[in-house]
Amino acid sequence: TEDCTLTAYFEPETYSATLNGGVTMIEASVGDKIDLTAESEGLTGPSYQFYVMYPGKTTWTKVGSNSKMTTTTVTVTENSNGIRYKVEASDPFGKTATSNEVTIVVKNVVAPLSVRQQPVIPL
Repeated sequence: TEDCTLTAYFEPETYSATLNGGVTMIEASVGDKIDLTAESEGLTGPSYQFYVMYPGKTTWTKVGSNSKMTTTTVTVTENSNGIRYKVEASDPFGKTATSNEVTIVVKNVVAPLSVRQQPVIPL
């Protein structure tokens, strides 16, 4: 018998998730509805969990529940400026992928006026 060496090379599995095609910012006006759409590659039968992080916060909060739905819709308010969203895609085999973050930028937000000091009327 002859000795034989068999060398096997495996391509690493690649899987990914994107939110709105990979954009990092969406500009919208107050009252607009924004569809946040998730896509994934390399995952079998994925589920999607959307997350939101509010300005000044450091933790992500779940939006809805983990589901097969690839889109969630948000309505832009005056307080939406700087809110970030992401999605995590996972499959039944334990593979997960996290998307890019999308930041909402509200167009034409007018800051409310405030009185800092009462006017002084000379006598």
